[in-house]
Amino acid sequence: MMGRRMKDQLRFSACYWHSFNWPRCDPFWTPTLVRRWMSGAIEKADVAFEMFRLLDVPFFAFRDVDLAPEGDDLDASVANLGAVVDFFEEKMAALGICPLWGTAYPFSHPCYMAGAANNPDPRPRPLLLCLRTGKGRA
Repeated sequence: MMGRRMKDQLRFSACYWHSFNWPRCDPFWTPTLVRRWMSGAIEKADVAFEMFRLLDVPFFAFRDVDLAPEGDDLDASVANLGAVVDFFEEKMAALGICPLWGTAYPFSHPCYMAGAANNPDPRPRPLLLCLRTGKGRA
């Protein structure tokens, strides 16, 4: 169309959360599909990038909470995320796969019940605090 290839106009991406995180829950939130690789963040990412490679997917989309589990404190959360981000960077460079977009998932965690940064709950959550203060891994 107009001298451009279809893949230049409509960029296909794999959704990390639907394909590699979501346990296909029923209406009562009981997982109906539990994969052996869903328990570890690095193992899950490794499976995802292998699938991206096999399908020749040039892009992926993700939510923040899908990459790494929240830790017990800010240091643990930043360490969890840092390890996974380093792994993602290595895989993206090696395979030439890029994120098409990323987003936050402020829907299921209680700390977002009344908003995110303006939540009246005075107890900070590790990753939320990291985002609000700008401290942590860049």
